[in-house]
Amino acid sequence: MHHQRAYCADSAHHPKHHFKRKLRKMMEHKMTRGRHLRFPKVNVQELDNRYELFVYAAGYAKEDFKVDLIDDTLIIAANSKAEIESNYNWRRQEFRPSKFERQFELNDKIDKDTIEAKYEDGILKVTFAKKEGFETVRKEVKIN
Repeated sequence: MHHQRAYCADSAHHPKHHFKRKLRKMMEHKMTRGRHLRFPKVNVQELDNRYELFVYAAGYAKEDFKVDLIDDTLIIAANSKAEIESNYNWRRQEFRPSKFERQFELNDKIDKDTIEAKYEDGILKVTFAKKEGFETVRKEVKIN
């Protein structure tokens, strides 16, 4: 006897949506040596005269990061020495810094000679100054 599986009326339980969820999860994770590698979260904000990119990467040392610019691509990579040199005898370990690489295409507004990076309190902050003439111009308009 053939049994059909009943699906909830909620579209999230539909097989098509289940497949999309699975595919999205696979794209978010990469496998390395049998472990899932998650990329750190990134926020980017545009200010009047610069962009600021924040990489939320707790558990790393400043020396673990490498920031490179190749043409219009900014590459941020980290390889945690703490992962290799850990002398702890963990009873439970849910967090482990691991290596990652993120790439960002830079737009024509950015002055590539002024890129700066600073790692503090678990956040890598990369600052990009805007080229002259690309700054945001603000002006109050008088209301009649």
